[in-house]
Amino acid sequence: MAGLAFINYRRDDTSQIAQALYMQLKETFGAGQLFMDVNSIRLGQKWPAHIARKLDEATVVLALMGPGWPTVRNKDGKRRIEDRSDWVRKELLHAIAKRTPIIPIAITFTISDTDLKENKTSTAATGTTAILINCKRFARTISRQPR
Repeated sequence: MAGLAFINYRRDDTSQIAQALYMQLKETFGAGQLFMDVNSIRLGQKWPAHIARKLDEATVVLALMGPGWPTVRNKDGKRRIEDRSDWVRKELLHAIAKRTPIIPIAITFTISDTDLKENKTSTAATGTTAILINCKRFARTISRQPR
């Protein structure tokens, strides 16, 4: 992989799988080609500016979407993806503005064997193909992705 892969995720529902994905990709590509906030921002660093710089450098954004991604709400009852202060939204809009490719990664706990064999699904939101990751079969799913 050439360039920087930026991992976009919600801490509420995909932080553990994001960390596992980071570790797996780090093993294959090295930490220098990945950005994940908790692994890549040093203590005391001004993180909003650092995130913006890394999004500018990114050649791809890996957007992890857990089961509640489209419906999770903030404390006011508004869908978080529609909330201007939501960091997942900000990062995705930044990537769209820079025309950085976004690869949706649908995280699930139950999918059919047919889906696992195909390992792809189409996503209406982006008009692209998404990767399906079943948390119970994580290692097998990741090892079957193109490099």
